[in-house]
Amino acid sequence: MSEPQSEKHDPTWSQITEEGQKIRFEWYESRHGMLLDLTQRQVESISKFLLLINSGGAAAVLAALAQKPELHLQWTLFFYVVGIVATGLALAATYYRFMFTVDRLTESFSDHIDDKTGWNGLMAQIDEKSWKRWPRYIAKCTDALYWLSFVLFIIGSVKGWLILPH
Repeated sequence: MSEPQSEKHDPTWSQITEEGQKIRFEWYESRHGMLLDLTQRQVESISKFLLLINSGGAAAVLAALAQKPELHLQWTLFFYVVGIVATGLALAATYYRFMFTVDRLTESFSDHIDDKTGWNGLMAQIDEKSWKRWPRYIAKCTDALYWLSFVLFIIGSVKGWLILPH
C-alpha cells in the first residue's frame, strides 16, 4: 500500500512512473484543450450579448432622436456607447487573460517535465491567485468591465424610460 501524499511530497516528472507521466500528460492535453474551448465560447457568448443589448439600445435611441430631437436622449445614448466600449475592452482583456492562462499552463508543464517543479508547484503556478502584476490586474478588471457594460445598459435604459413621455 502506498503512503499518503502530503504537501511536502511533490514529485518531479522523473520521480513518477511512466504510467503516472502518461496520466499527467493526458491531463495537460485535456486541460489545454478545455481552456482554449472555454475561452472561445465565453468570449463569444458574453461579448455578443453585451454588444447586442448596448448596440440595440443605441440604435433605438438614435431612431427616437431622429423622430423627436426634443426628447434629449443624449445621456441615454452616451451610456449605451460607453457600454459598447467597455465590452470591447473586456473582450480584449478576456482574450489576454485566457491566453496568459494557456501560456502559463504550457510553461509550467514544461518546467514539470524538465524536473524544475513538482506537481504541486505546477498547480500553484497556474492558479490565478499566484499571478503577479499586469496579468493579475487584468484578470480582476475583466469581470469588472463586463459588469460595467451591463450596468451601463441598465442605467441607459432607465434614463431613457424616465425621459420618454408616459
